[in-house]
Amino acid sequence: MFPLAGVGMSIVWTLGLMGFSGFTLTTMMVLTPMLILAVGMGHAIQVTRRYMQARNDGESNANGAYLALGFTIVPAVLSIVTDAIGFATLASVDISFYKAYAYFGMFGMFSLLLTTSTLIPILMSVFPASSDKEGSTEASTVKKVGYAWERKMSDAVVMMTSGMGRIIPLAVVALILMFSWHYTKIADGLSAFANDDRPFTKKVTLALTTDELDIMPGIEKGIDYAQAAFKVESGPVQDIFHLNTLMPGVISFSIPIRAKYPLQPECEDAYYEVYDAAVEAGTKLPPKSCYDPDNDPAPGIMNDIEVINAIAKMEKEIRTHKFIGFTASYAQYIRIANMLLLSEGNSLDFGKFEIPTSTFLTDIDPDDDRDPSDILSTYNGLLDMASAPGDLASMVAEDYNSGVILGFINTMHPKETHEAMLYLQGYIEAHKNDAGFNKVNFGYRNADASGDVGEIADDTSEHYIKPGIGGFLGATEATRDVTYENWIMNPLGTALAIFLVATLIFRSFLMSGFLMVILGITLFAQYGLAGYFTSTGNWSGNLHFGNLVTLSIAMGLGVDYSIYMISKLRDEYQTLGDWTQALRNTVATTGSSVLISVVVLIGAFIPLMATDLGNTWGLSIYITEAVIIDVFTSLTLLPILLFLFKPKYIFGKK
Repeated sequence: MFPLAGVGMSIVWTLGLMGFSGFTLTTMMVLTPMLILAVGMGHAIQVTRRYMQARNDGESNANGAYLALGFTIVPAVLSIVTDAIGFATLASVDISFYKAYAYFGMFGMFSLLLTTSTLIPILMSVFPASSDKEGSTEASTVKKVGYAWERKMSDAVVMMTSGMGRIIPLAVVALILMFSWHYTKIADGLSAFANDDRPFTKKVTLALTTDELDIMPGIEKGIDYAQAAFKVESGPVQDIFHLNTLMPGVISFSIPIRAKYPLQPECEDAYYEVYDAAVEAGTKLPPKSCYDPDNDPAPGIMNDIEVINAIAKMEKEIRTHKFIGFTASYAQYIRIANMLLLSEGNSLDFGKFEIPTSTFLTDIDPDDDRDPSDILSTYNGLLDMASAPGDLASMVAEDYNSGVILGFINTMHPKETHEAMLYLQGYIEAHKNDAGFNKVNFGYRNADASGDVGEIADDTSEHYIKPGIGGFLGATEATRDVTYENWIMNPLGTALAIFLVATLIFRSFLMSGFLMVILGITLFAQYGLAGYFTSTGNWSGNLHFGNLVTLSIAMGLGVDYSIYMISKLRDEYQTLGDWTQALRNTVATTGSSVLISVVVLIGAFIPLMATDLGNTWGLSIYITEAVIIDVFTSLTLLPILLFLFKPKYIFGKK
């Protein structure tokens, strides 16, 4: 009950901070208390278990609490700091709930230092053992190392870490690595990387932050939002699938279109005075930098027939793509107006559902020499008069100098949405210099309000990027980009920070290197799990940005068990001078406590696997896999490495 009380207090504090700050406990953040439980139980059980060992050694209640805190405070601080680092690295990701994970997670981690180092020792003093009670004659001077099951467990670990028994943990690790190697398709990625002719530094940048040279192509990093929110067999996702059979799309997209040049201001009297004077004198007319409403064509790109026709052509073509459904733009209004005005009698002539270009007009009447832009301006005026205020605002700006193409993608499959995005961007790139489109800028290009200022909008610049697409498709693609920017760099940053902290504490690069080996195995296993879910098309479990959060957190968790094992092994070996007995005692005490904490943790996460919430299920799967591998490698692989390399931190003199 002591560990539950200590960790429970940290959870209460963290939830209280959320409430005090007005933060909403969303479905993405509901696992924060579980993660605090995951980290805290390991530390709390270590403190409590060390107290029980001290009592078994004959120490008094108060001195047992003192010794428990003294022996665990250093590894606890180091472990919690590394856990906090795992959360802190999430703050660098440009996604709001990642930052919330980071801030509340760090608060929860540091609160564990208080609850495990104060509340639990206080409880030990308040509730003394029976041997401390007045009149008790129970002997407590007989030293026993662990319970019977713990001693059996230690014997099994000693067997697997010595002699031929080492084949067992090494074979398990090899199977984990082979599984991950297969499902991540890292061999294909490394081969493509090696065969690329670009400079090495450029290739590294592309491999770490984009999908252009993806070194693990077997892992899908995009997101199916429906399955990220709910598992595929759940009612909401099945309803979305059914809805998609009834209407031609479930994800919206928008492509803003803006004139390359702003509208000129209306000419003032001063200009006309200079103009009239020049006409009278027969001199050169003044330069014109304003708009004359009486003599100039109607301003704005949406009064330009070439632009409207280019938009209509684009809509026709992109609707032929298998993943693009319904589209709409202001060109549709013009085509409807043209059909209504040119149809004869009481029936609609759908052959007239076209843009009134010169080609269209002369096909009907070869002698028709009307200016199509004048006809377009007339239609614009009629549409404006026939509509209520705001009716046209979703398609065209009030000044007719910008508009938008709207549409729907009829899939949420992460690979297919990415294909649709690339198709839309490819169409724009291929046709941006066509008649009409050469007068406009497309999409979202940078943070500037207009979207067109700066070198990034210049396709002659090396920094030029394809125009961004808005709508839900744009959000889907944006989160995919965020995943690519962080799926390797974020865990590497976490590993580097842990390496530096561990090196400072242990004063040994070799010891930190062992921790990196353990972390590397766990991390690669998580990539392998993501590759497996990708291969089965389970988009609740692929490495989308919602599941990406587990990588750094799991790395922090993985270090905890190893740190406690290292600290206890050092104490035991320097006391006994015998490696086998030191390992046996360590596993029977600290190792069994690690196992208990993992059992408690998995018992807490297993019920979450039954939920319909896809992100909750995904995080519970990833965290459970990580802690199982972490505890196995900490209990078996780590002692093997320590024995083979014999670092001075453990084997050196006191």
